[in-house]
Amino acid sequence: MQELRAIATVAPSGRRGSVHQPAGVLRADLLAEVAGILLGFAAADSHPEQKVIAATLLIEAGADAVEVARWEQVGLERASAPLVGPAHAGSARWPGASTAHD
Repeated sequence: MQELRAIATVAPSGRRGSVHQPAGVLRADLLAEVAGILLGFAAADSHPEQKVIAATLLIEAGADAVEVARWEQVGLERASAPLVGPAHAGSARWPGASTAHD
């Protein structure tokens, strides 16, 4: 858990001449984004266990519950999009992808 919190914590740069190191800021919004998208994809998966476990760890590490629910909707939408590769431009799963075989 501490490792996830450390990864999601951003330390602002200190002021010149300051003796104190500024406190890091936990990016609960980023934890929530990943957790929600994992849960959204898990709902459409025939073996969702790993995604649910990973999302649970992110939530326990401090993900914002309201944001998790919002991002879960995004995950559901992406999971229900047609399964295509990144070479197919404009697909819902790969927004902004371009064709590599032109």
